[in-house]
Amino acid sequence: MGQSTKNFTVHGTHLREAYVHAAHRTGLELVLHTGERISGGRVQPVAVAQPRLRRLVRQYLDLVLFRKGFVYNTTTSTTIAATAAHVHCYAAGCWLVPSLVAHLVDLGINYLYEEDPEQRFNQEVKHCNEAYDGSYACSCVDCDESCPTSEPPQPKDPGFMVGDLNGVTFTVAVVVGGIGLACIVLALLFGGKEGSKQQLPDLPSFFGGFPSVNRALGRTFTRWGTFCARNPVLILAICSWIVGGLAFGIQYLIITTDPVELWAAPDSRARQEKDYFDSRFSPFYRTEQIFIKPTRQEFFIHPTAEGNQTFGPAYDREFLLEVFKLQTTIEQLGQAEGRGLEQICFAPMTQVGAQTVLSECTVQSVFGYFKNSLAEFNRTGTDLNGFVVNYLDKINGCTRNAYLPSCFGTYGGPIEPGVALFWMGPPVYFVVKAGLNYTDVQHQNLVCGGILCNDDSISTKLYQASLYPETTHIARPASSWLDDYIDWLAIQSCCKYNPTDGSFCASNIVFCPACPEEYDETGIRPTVPQFERYLEFFLSDLPDENCAKAGRAAYSRALNYLLDRDGRLNVQDSYFSTYHTTAVTSRQFYTALEQARLIAADIQQMLDERQAGVEIFPYSVFYVFYEQYLTIWSDALQSLGLSLAAVFVVTFLVTGLDLLSALVVILLVFLIVLNMMGLMWLWNITLNAISLVNLVMSVGIGVEFISHIVRTYRLAHGTRLERSAAAMIFYFRMYLCIVLVGAAHGLILLPVFLTYIGPPSPPPPPPPAETPRTAHTKQEEAKLDLSNTPSAANETETHAIGNEPAQHAPE
Repeated sequence: MGQSTKNFTVHGTHLREAYVHAAHRTGLELVLHTGERISGGRVQPVAVAQPRLRRLVRQYLDLVLFRKGFVYNTTTSTTIAATAAHVHCYAAGCWLVPSLVAHLVDLGINYLYEEDPEQRFNQEVKHCNEAYDGSYACSCVDCDESCPTSEPPQPKDPGFMVGDLNGVTFTVAVVVGGIGLACIVLALLFGGKEGSKQQLPDLPSFFGGFPSVNRALGRTFTRWGTFCARNPVLILAICSWIVGGLAFGIQYLIITTDPVELWAAPDSRARQEKDYFDSRFSPFYRTEQIFIKPTRQEFFIHPTAEGNQTFGPAYDREFLLEVFKLQTTIEQLGQAEGRGLEQICFAPMTQVGAQTVLSECTVQSVFGYFKNSLAEFNRTGTDLNGFVVNYLDKINGCTRNAYLPSCFGTYGGPIEPGVALFWMGPPVYFVVKAGLNYTDVQHQNLVCGGILCNDDSISTKLYQASLYPETTHIARPASSWLDDYIDWLAIQSCCKYNPTDGSFCASNIVFCPACPEEYDETGIRPTVPQFERYLEFFLSDLPDENCAKAGRAAYSRALNYLLDRDGRLNVQDSYFSTYHTTAVTSRQFYTALEQARLIAADIQQMLDERQAGVEIFPYSVFYVFYEQYLTIWSDALQSLGLSLAAVFVVTFLVTGLDLLSALVVILLVFLIVLNMMGLMWLWNITLNAISLVNLVMSVGIGVEFISHIVRTYRLAHGTRLERSAAAMIFYFRMYLCIVLVGAAHGLILLPVFLTYIGPPSPPPPPPPAETPRTAHTKQEEAKLDLSNTPSAANETETHAIGNEPAQHAPE
């Protein structure tokens, strides 16, 4: 098989090189009619039979110059129909006409000739889970066929159910309904005019208690009351000293205002895991969000080359312009006083040692797609098919591929559509405690998700969990610093060093040489010295278009490590971050926590089976507030059960061991609590720590309504009806008066009283100095409808700002 060179040109335009350059810039893989494959700026030539050469060249030129295909424009983030020459020109209206290609001159294309007859290309193509000779099969993260076969995660077992009803709810309803039915039957049997004098048979005397015990208690309390009445000065003096001594401890009173302290006990699991995360990786940065909802709710159509596209009211041009003005105003707060956002914001793309500027603050907003430029937002044009290209096409394209460099925000990183448009929930971190030797290949395989990694590694399990977000509440695969570090070492344009002293050199510095490549016997993993030497470089390198794997922005806080004298890193703790799905209700929040712990428990079981000697746990900022929901029912039953038991014991003792009276009191108090829980459901009050405290309080308050009436009934004489009437005369009137008089004083008298003799109001705060900017802002804010509650994804814009460590408790 011989080889020769056949070149051609079109008036000096190297179309083939232009095609290669265009393919490299757009990131596309192009297959020409010649059989050549262009991918990543490289051309792979194939053997072409000599008799067909001329025809293939003409087909090639026809394809390049005149045949249109769909091309993705990275500048406008749109898909248009264009020729390869048009792609080379990178501008509308720039193309080569047929008259320019009448004369062909050889230039730049190499062909391989063979004398064999024409044959159909029939090379076997293997699946992604199959390896070619001398290579490895793709991993589970890159190829679903390589993932181990396993059953998808099942939703939590709802437990005892009767049809669609909760079994406990159904049982309580049956019991209460049975009691009510029994009361109705008894009333029909023993009530009415003819049976008004009939009574139920008396119970055994044992249920009525022991009169001797009742008399003994009466004598004891009578003597104590008489003694106090005869010695008022002594009693008041002793009690005042006791009260004063107890009140002395108020100087040690600590008022708790931290919501974490209020909602999570220091020894709770979520609290301990939060403290561990904060001590190893610093507190979670605070995210400030503004949810803005348009007042107009009309949808509209935007015609494109791909067809008509429907956009929601949040994409209305006038609405977005007002939101853009509001965002700009917020970003400028504090600039005049020298306390701007750049002093506290989260800026992962700031150079090492450099001072953060406002544009480097992480602001997740759709305006980041336009570099926060009003002129860029207002720019419009027309594609080759005559359709208008405007801001909607840019947003549509960037939300489809947020990692295009042209879609990056001013802070230097991507604008996540899930964050900017509220498609994803809060971030979650799977923390791996110290104990693994990350230079050991066996330990690497427990963690990584690439080639040669275990099919049940941490990254693989988190990836598989993200495949079922409706069950696991994991929105997407977790980022892995180990996989990215191994890839970073393998890219020559990433790992660089200073040739003078061997220190770190950023990947965007051209004159620095690439790090020497040293691999183990697999040819994929770095050697131990290589791993330890350049890990610090990886954590110091900022990502850009030439090296997207650089780890400073994503992983500078993800590793807790020790640095030895030789500059080598020993990784201690690390985390793998991902996102929960969108959570709005309390059930969604605590279910996300529960599922994250189940995933971590599954990974922990794998690590224990491999005897890794390391622990893993999930952490998210809301876990400390919603952990109580995981055990709220057992806690409620325990607290209410202990309260009812205490009421029963005390009532049984103070009534002279009257078992029946104690049972009546405890039954009525239980019914009060049961009705309170029913009202909670009716008024949409969730069962949490605060409502549980109120339920326990209702036990104590309910005793006040029940015990006195039962006690009076127990001591009265006559028939049951007469004794019930005697017990109600005093206490019913008293409680009725307390409720009515208290309501009248609080709702009628107090407001009128305050209008005459109310305390003075505090002085108003001084108004801020009004500038032309603030005056204009007030006029613009009147056009917006700001809402504190999240809306649907297609109706809201979300802006996340800041990194102040703080937490937010659920309402």
